[in-house]
Amino acid sequence: MSGAGKSTALRCFEDLGYLCMDNIPPQIIDTILKLIAESGGSRPGVALVCDVRSGAFFDDFHRVWQELSARSPKPKLIFLDTDTQTLIRRFKELRRQHPLAQGGLANDTAIAQELQRLAPLKELSDEVIDTTNLSSRQLTETLRQMFFTGDGLSLLTITLVSFGYKYGVPADADFVFDTRFLPNPFYLEELKDLTGEDARVYGYVMRQDGAEAFGRRVIELIEGTLPGFETLQKLNLLAAVGCTGGKHRSVALVNWLKEQFEERGRRVLVIHRDLARL
Repeated sequence: MSGAGKSTALRCFEDLGYLCMDNIPPQIIDTILKLIAESGGSRPGVALVCDVRSGAFFDDFHRVWQELSARSPKPKLIFLDTDTQTLIRRFKELRRQHPLAQGGLANDTAIAQELQRLAPLKELSDEVIDTTNLSSRQLTETLRQMFFTGDGLSLLTITLVSFGYKYGVPADADFVFDTRFLPNPFYLEELKDLTGEDARVYGYVMRQDGAEAFGRRVIELIEGTLPGFETLQKLNLLAAVGCTGGKHRSVALVNWLKEQFEERGRRVLVIHRDLARL
């Protein structure tokens, strides 16, 4: 989707040493790949951005992708998505028009049309990354952990997201876990204004009866699914851990889970979605 972070993603791949090209008509992808193959070189990969800016050419993407998918190794299709209201806000903040709005459409109408055109391609994607609540840095870190394999870890990244139920459950979560059964540090005067990042809150939460036992069950459940997801070449598994406001219990447990998964040799990304909310 236009405004979902394609420029940020492309800069990330450039930093990883990929050959990167933006706004590529799908019909010339095959030519580009042939030229790269003939030239040799030692780049780790190629990253190409295709979107509605290529106009009528873009409508042929589905056919082109089917042909590319028959190759070995099969290229990966990553779809960057964002909810409509966030896209409208981003275009307003940047004082830019949506690419489809140049014909006189309002941004919300242009976004709706783009969403309709891209829906079939989203279904083809190997991975969908929802950037609604991701900063540029978080998107970059997500992509780096997905595609930089020099450390010998699995390609699959476990993304742990802490969130507050009062702000909504992350729409793209593969798993959702609820920590509201644990005592809430918010009601302790000395902990109320702190967060799960603070050692005092972290210690308080993880000392509660059932906290570590619950965390171990979360690990057991997720670990049990990883071989199947890896077989399917899934690049990112998102586990959301919630509490009321997303500042104390969920943050503490996510940080504990990160340590446990890393000890098991897993690639882990942490996002504390609602930590900065007032």
